[in-house]
Amino acid sequence: MSRFVRSALRHTRRAGSRGRCTTVAVDTSGLLGRRAGPHHHHQHAGLLRELASRIRFRGPLTVAEYMGLALTHPEHGYYMRRDAFGRAGDFTTSPEVCQAFGELVGVWCVAAWEALGRPARVRLAEAGPGRGTLMADLLRASAAFPAFREAVCGVHLLEVSPFNRASQRSALEPLVAAGQLHWHAAVSELPQEPVLLVAHEFLDALPVHQFVRTRVGWREKLADLDADPRHLDFVLSPSPTPASTLLTKAAPPRCPPAPPQELPAHADAAEVSPAALSFVQGLSSHLAAAGGAALLIDYGSDAPPSDSLRGIRGHRFVHPLHAPGEADLSVDVDFRAVRAAATATDAALVCPPLVEQRHFLAAMGLEARVNALLRAAPSDEVRQALFDGATRLVESPGMGSAYKALAIAHPSMGGGIPGFGTA
Repeated sequence: MSRFVRSALRHTRRAGSRGRCTTVAVDTSGLLGRRAGPHHHHQHAGLLRELASRIRFRGPLTVAEYMGLALTHPEHGYYMRRDAFGRAGDFTTSPEVCQAFGELVGVWCVAAWEALGRPARVRLAEAGPGRGTLMADLLRASAAFPAFREAVCGVHLLEVSPFNRASQRSALEPLVAAGQLHWHAAVSELPQEPVLLVAHEFLDALPVHQFVRTRVGWREKLADLDADPRHLDFVLSPSPTPASTLLTKAAPPRCPPAPPQELPAHADAAEVSPAALSFVQGLSSHLAAAGGAALLIDYGSDAPPSDSLRGIRGHRFVHPLHAPGEADLSVDVDFRAVRAAATATDAALVCPPLVEQRHFLAAMGLEARVNALLRAAPSDEVRQALFDGATRLVESPGMGSAYKALAIAHPSMGGGIPGFGTA
């Protein structure tokens, strides 16, 4: 995921570069790629042995394949066996920074339900729920609206990590006891009823393919073994790969995993996430058919990224090939492509322009909520922690401007989406 390291996420240009998920599998056996850069990175054992075996057998891995294995390998994947969140983990997300974040997302859910016409039944869902902190805060805040809570007929978590599922079970134990908490591996598994789905720092953890423009056209960046098998390095494919052929040309937007637009005409490097676009298309199909709305908050912009892949370990940036399975990996979200994927799925869906996190939280009542929390705080120490956390959420430069909010909603939300003004 695109994580906040210390107080603000800073762009880092990695030396050596120019500039369960949907991927395009590429048989790269026999490729003798040229090096994308001179840097070699010592690895921990674990996953590296399996990566090395795959590379020797099939050839270099696409960046998407590498990300998928590093993050969600059943035995060695980063998310599959550890608590990565908070000070003791590798990064801190907005729900861990201040409880007001999740509470205001809960207020958004209530307001969205109202704007949808108060459907008698609605499902709550979260993609990539981490420890369950955001959902717990959301539910606590929405409990102040009994009509809304009466309409909620289930809470659904999209999560593939057994470790995270255990943490979520603990954080949301009352729902487990009531039989209202359900886990899924994909958005397609959600019941066909109106849904209010939130996804915070989810899209940025989905695998991307990376491409570099050369004198002979687009070439895909691959992860290969160095001469020293204890190291991985980036190489460029010497010839077009299936992914570079498919993803660097315009394709019908209804044919995932192809993106609904071409790569930047004058860019030297580019990233495409078929997994992110496939997720958004599936979500949009559900919203169009069954009703509801989605709130996606992540690091990114409306500008297409070129080379944003980064590793994060111990609250510090590391090279993305460093210690596979031991470091988080994230990319910038291409919200331009996300919005295009949503509207290409169904042109009637409401999808207003991006807003910065600070403006979204302000519109949802951050100041009033924080003041109420400060008045109720039992000590000066707690008050200071609340104030510092709330400030961090809206800092610019910092979380407040780096993170963006995007909404997708059923056409019945004709009066505008809460927090986004008039759609």
